Amino acid sequence: EEEPVYNGNFSIVIHAVDNVGNDAELTYNTCEFSLSAIIERMLEPHEPFFRCGETGILRIYTTGYVDRLEIDGMPPVFPEKRIISYAQPDYLKEEEIEFFIPLDTPERAYTVTVRAYKEGKTLEAYPRMSVMELGGTVLDDFRRKILYN
Repeated sequence: EEEPVYNGNFSIVIHAVDNVGNDAELTYNTCEFSLSAIIERMLEPHEPFFRCGETGILRIYTTGYVDRLEIDGMPPVFPEKRIISYAQPDYLKEEEIEFFIPLDTPERAYTVTVRAYKEGKTLEAYPRMSVMELGGTVLDDFRRKILYN
């Protein structure tokens, strides 16, 4: 009773008894509304630890006929808020947004805020990524390959 019903998975149990003693019970799991989001590198391993110059994917999964998504990002990667509206929402949606880490991105951890809206209700997810200097940038790899080949 204290948590909103739309905030996850729940079970519905239907129990029926008629006047001659027949007894029936039906149970099924459902999810009115859910949101999950992750950030992955395009290259192996797919962990969210990036070098400058790499490409990544923001993957968003929703269930429950979401009306619209709002992605509020970090300045060097997602410079402006993105809104994805659905004229005819489906029960299950998957969005993939490809992005590029600029070569001059400061080294640190970043968080993206993803919001899903349905009939006045809101869910939020906060996928994280780190830009780290693991042996330089992607451009340094190209320079090494050119010099040593």
